[in-house]
Amino acid sequence: GAMVHPEILADECATVSAITGEDVRNRLWIDRNAGVHDESHTQRSAESGRHHAIGATGKGCSEAIIDKIRGRGAGYRTFGNLGLEYQVIDTTQLLNREYDEGAKLLIEGTQGTLLDLNTGPYPYTTHKPVLPAAWMAECGLSPALPTDIVMVVRTYPIRVAGNSGPMPQEISWPILARGINDRLQRVGHGLLISEAAISEFEYEVRRASYDFRLPSFSDSGTDQHEWPEAERAEFQIALSELHAAALRTLGDHTLHELSKLFELTTVTKKLRRVARMDWPTLEYAATLCRPHRVALTFMNYRFPERWYALPYGGMPRANGGMPQAELDYIHRVEASCKAPVALVSYGPDPEHILRLC
Repeated sequence: GAMVHPEILADECATVSAITGEDVRNRLWIDRNAGVHDESHTQRSAESGRHHAIGATGKGCSEAIIDKIRGRGAGYRTFGNLGLEYQVIDTTQLLNREYDEGAKLLIEGTQGTLLDLNTGPYPYTTHKPVLPAAWMAECGLSPALPTDIVMVVRTYPIRVAGNSGPMPQEISWPILARGINDRLQRVGHGLLISEAAISEFEYEVRRASYDFRLPSFSDSGTDQHEWPEAERAEFQIALSELHAAALRTLGDHTLHELSKLFELTTVTKKLRRVARMDWPTLEYAATLCRPHRVALTFMNYRFPERWYALPYGGMPRANGGMPQAELDYIHRVEASCKAPVALVSYGPDPEHILRLC
């Protein structure tokens, strides 16, 4: 089911090979039926303008899949037919053979549960099914095989910029930043992001707002989901462009400060949308995934005092030393997901991950 961009793949292989000192292509297998994603797909997506209406990235994944479907018998070549210097095999046979010989298989899915084409809030979805069963089907693995489904949960969920669909409990990054700063100060730590940087960003947003003519400008996290659809869409699109314009005016020092928390989209480099945890939404996502275990990430957003403890070995340990507030939060996630929290991440590095079970 993968769509491979040859130029991006070549750059990534070169980067990894340079870091590791070995040619990563020697241990990389690509399925012969993998599709091709090239610049023409990105260009067609951008020209269509559809991504603005649903808050998609405009990278062109849908266009690449469309070509693979309609190009059957019309000269379309899969990645395996391009003749590039990679190990191209039938990965379905490889995976099933390895499983039969006792190997454990790890499948990593992309996108989020509620972005599924068929079960998500259409049209604000990705281009294909993204539930665990879909990943197994794309690998050619039977649903009868025993599985261990790990659902990844963020304490503060995100969506891409723009009109990307419903997001209960949505807030702004300045609100989140100030909440983290307030908590850090209460426990005797310094600020995560300087107030000057946050204020400068807000000032530039307000200054730029006059150019975007927002229908009813607000950056206070007001829930817009009760607005008429056309007005909400116009607001979200304009707000994402406004944020992008504001960020372009900021100096390197301010951008460095904001980068400690503010998250940009990978492709468009626009400010992501962010929200507090909405428990009914989490319960629904878990119902679709039915996880066996949960990996709870970005706990340092929820308990920012850990931000300063992480580099100095101050990690809480299971069954001894974890504050009650953190235990209570973990138990609420477990109740919502009907599965134990097995991994808790307090930061970006492996040593910031706490294994509970």
